[in-house]
Amino acid sequence: MLEQCRRVRGIFREAFEAVGLKYHSPHSVRKTLARYGQKLGLSIRAYKAWSKNLGRSNMMTIFSSNGDVSPEEQAELIRGLGQPQESDDIIHSPEVKLLLSI
Repeated sequence: MLEQCRRVRGIFREAFEAVGLKYHSPHSVRKTLARYGQKLGLSIRAYKAWSKNLGRSNMMTIFSSNGDVSPEEQAELIRGLGQPQESDDIIHSPEVKLLLSI
C-alpha cells in the first residue's frame, strides 16, 4: 500500500512539473476538487457522483473531511438563501474545460 501511494504521488509530481506548476499532493487535489464541487451547488445525486469520482463511495466522508465553512462564507450562504440561484452548468464551466484539457 505504501509503495502504491509513493507511485501515485510520483505521477502527480511529474504531471505538475510537466505543466510548470508547484507540486500538490493527491490528497490536496482531492480536497480542492471536493470544495469546488460544494461551491457548484450540485444536486445531492450529482454531488454523490462527484464524490464517487473522487474515490469516496460515501459522500459524507467528503462533507466531514472537506466541508468546513468559514464564518464569512456561512454568513454569505445564509444571506443568499432567499435569493434565486443561477444553476451552474458544470460540463461547460471554464474550470472543468481547463481540467479536461490538461
